Amino acid sequence: MNLSVAGSGSGLARATGLEAHLGDAQWFYHRARQSVYFTAFSPAVPNRAELQLAAKALCAHAPQLLDGFESVFGNSAERFDPLIEMYEVPDLSAYPDAWDVTGAELFDRPDLPPFRIRVAISVSGPDQEGRAASILVLATHALLEGADSARLSRSGVRNQTKAGGDIQKPTPKGLAMTAALLAPVQLLLGNLLGPKKGPRGQRSLVLDHGRVRDLAHNIGVSQRAFLFALVGFALNGEDHIFSRKRIFINFTTLGVHGEKGHAGDFQFHVMEARLPLKPDFATFARCADESLAKADARGPTFSQAFINRLFALHRRLAERLPVLYPTRFFQFAGFFDLNLSITPPHRLAGPLTRSLMEPIFAGTFHPGLNSCVFVPQKKVITLNFEMQSHLLDRVGAVQHLFESL
Repeated sequence: MNLSVAGSGSGLARATGLEAHLGDAQWFYHRARQSVYFTAFSPAVPNRAELQLAAKALCAHAPQLLDGFESVFGNSAERFDPLIEMYEVPDLSAYPDAWDVTGAELFDRPDLPPFRIRVAISVSGPDQEGRAASILVLATHALLEGADSARLSRSGVRNQTKAGGDIQKPTPKGLAMTAALLAPVQLLLGNLLGPKKGPRGQRSLVLDHGRVRDLAHNIGVSQRAFLFALVGFALNGEDHIFSRKRIFINFTTLGVHGEKGHAGDFQFHVMEARLPLKPDFATFARCADESLAKADARGPTFSQAFINRLFALHRRLAERLPVLYPTRFFQFAGFFDLNLSITPPHRLAGPLTRSLMEPIFAGTFHPGLNSCVFVPQKKVITLNFEMQSHLLDRVGAVQHLFESL
């Protein structure tokens, strides 16, 4: 039963100026309709007034969520009501996987800030683990990332400099020329190929953090390499659904080679690696560790300055020739088999998350990526899969492999 769902008749002033507050990379991610989510269980069922105050508090800790909407939503907590949805469900056994994290409403309602708070309430009351409700925060990836999620779990406040786009720095002539040459190639590929097709969904796993640490130590690899290898090896399977030779991944890291973001930049940087396949998991994990170390030493294929320049070029072209920039262009994400990301550690602390209980689940939805986001916590690590359904059917193999080691 849907207790309340915001409609279009909220009476709020229409505000469409969000993109003016986005840097070039953020603009690109927003046009791709990429969402991020954070969800955890609660032992108590909040009421609407409490959720309105929670939405207001969230924006106080992450003020970028109200970019372009400060004059409408900045004062009264009641104004946040259209961003809140509450549902009654028989029980919480299907959660967090039952949440729809595609986030269409974030992009189809430009009159509302691009985030939502949803609550699923168990009509049968708290379960054996004391869980009475599942709470989801969903937002555009343009405004939140893994580092933000980790900070918000501790009720930290983001120190953000507002800007109406990226701060332009002098660009080397060769960099500008390369971006100008690559832009039409990317434009052609994006429009011809578009995102990966087929039904998609999400699924989650919870792994014991201590056991992950011990297994990685026993094999002689980093925890990152162990987790990447665990997911890649199990999903590829004996039928080699990705490849018989290697798994092509992209992954994120913070603070690559001293590059610092400026206003409008993300804190993460995208890297890539090819993990050569081996017949047994331990050998594959060691080879993955070596490949990741080489990728770290080599650095990103394209510098942050180049990426910013490329996105800025697309942004200017899209303003002049919008017909060349349908949504499918932004959703083309290359030829990677998997996107893998490890967030900074999450800890529940402070007033913003006092009503929640671990484990914490967080991830991203992108129509062109098969993703797994790893969220390390004190006792557990959650694995948050968002991918095509034929790959989701193999998530059980990840759990089986972990338990067999």
